[in-house]
Amino acid sequence: MAIFSTCSMLIVYACVAISFLYFKTRTINGDPDEGVLVSTPEGQFLNRNASDYPYKSHLQWLRSAYALFGCCLLIIFIGWRAFLNPFSHADFLAAYLSVPIFIIIVALYHLKDESEWYPWTWGRRITMDIGNPVSTQEKDPEKRKGRFHRVDRERWWAWENVVEIGRWIWVWMK
Repeated sequence: MAIFSTCSMLIVYACVAISFLYFKTRTINGDPDEGVLVSTPEGQFLNRNASDYPYKSHLQWLRSAYALFGCCLLIIFIGWRAFLNPFSHADFLAAYLSVPIFIIIVALYHLKDESEWYPWTWGRRITMDIGNPVSTQEKDPEKRKGRFHRVDRERWWAWENVVEIGRWIWVWMK
């Protein structure tokens, strides 16, 4: 049961990482005076420099790609013990049963709104409504969360800068 639930959660984490990567493709660095939602000839995009953009973090896409890669590797190799001699059917099912169950759930989700079975026409149901964004405190896009800033700009090795380095590392580890 532990391996089954672990693989299920890894699938969820991989989907979250994919959504972050898609989110990155739908954002632009626009004018800070514009709103969050910007319409362009290519479609609607989210303005990362808007004052009420909810989360500003540099290289979020890199962390998402790392998480997606790691989750996929763990999903693939979580059942390695099943392949040892002799082959264990129970370990194989425990490790990999959540993958077809996830595919079935996704197919059922699409079938609830589709009138016919045409999987090649299925698409993501997404909106650009980020709903109730929390305004950021920092209006300057150069000082947004995830970018290191020294508190004491006169000295490099000041106690305030060491504390700020610790906070910066903590943000990147989350």
